[in-house]
Amino acid sequence: MSPSKIERLQNAGFVHSGTFRGQFFDGEPPESAGVYAFVVADEVMYIGAAQKGLRHRKNSYLRNQAHGRSTRPVHAKLAYALKHSDGVHMFVAIVPKDGEWNGLPVNTIAGLEEGLIREFKPVWNRRGLGVGLKQIQN
Repeated sequence: MSPSKIERLQNAGFVHSGTFRGQFFDGEPPESAGVYAFVVADEVMYIGAAQKGLRHRKNSYLRNQAHGRSTRPVHAKLAYALKHSDGVHMFVAIVPKDGEWNGLPVNTIAGLEEGLIREFKPVWNRRGLGVGLKQIQN
């Protein structure tokens, strides 16, 4: 039996950082830059990059849940999931510093984010192949 998507993330070094429940988060992600995944009911729903830091990104989601002013679709999907599930889990990975390939710059955070979106096709990502909010409503 092949590992689940969550097990695959964990095997690759992602750790559970905490869970969003309403306007609260019960953990504390690291301050480092990295990549994160939102998981609802054991399904990877969103993959994101946090260039300014994972804690900073978590705080931006909390601020939006409190004020609801964002136009980003992921914020609306997160709000919906928080009302209709047991919570949204945040898995995080600290990513090695940027590098170079044949004299060209490589952004490892952006590269990992893109690779994970292609691999997992999370429905909340615009670049994913899912149907978005309808996926969690069913």
